[in-house]
Amino acid sequence: MIRSVLPALVAGAVLALLIFAASLSQRAMHRMESVRPEPGTPAFNSSPNRLVERERLAELFPETLVHTAGYRYSILEPGEGRPPILGNIVAIRYTGRLLDGTVFESNLDHADPYTFRLGAGQVIPGWDKAVAEMHPGERRKLILPFRLGYGAVGRPPLIPSRAALLFDIKLVEVRPADAS
Repeated sequence: MIRSVLPALVAGAVLALLIFAASLSQRAMHRMESVRPEPGTPAFNSSPNRLVERERLAELFPETLVHTAGYRYSILEPGEGRPPILGNIVAIRYTGRLLDGTVFESNLDHADPYTFRLGAGQVIPGWDKAVAEMHPGERRKLILPFRLGYGAVGRPPLIPSRAALLFDIKLVEVRPADAS
């Protein structure tokens, strides 16, 4: 008699374990859904400081567009042609300001534009990201959060720590890397 009931008991126990495991899994999924960020908000690694900075920049520059990399921009003069690709040599004219309007750097009065290899880490991260999206001749207003600029350290004495930066930047020329 026990031999005939044993398979049914084992099957019942296995079924009960499966139902219990599914219930735990469903509760865990529900908890994860309740803490998932809304679409368009930063992923789980975002800090409250980053959110505060983003909100502050949105209030200061409501007319700007937001790039997925985290910077804000507006196109002041459209350009023509193809955007540069990683490794190209790009030439730019720019003025950099702090949010209070203080100019910390400009090359507008220099004879030659500033050149760098795109994507090689030769400039602040925000420039590598933004210039890669520009067309030759394009001029943009570019607002960089501190993490895409000079970071938490800044560049004393000109740029304080954790400073968001405002650039007026124009992509003057794009050359293939082998033409440098």
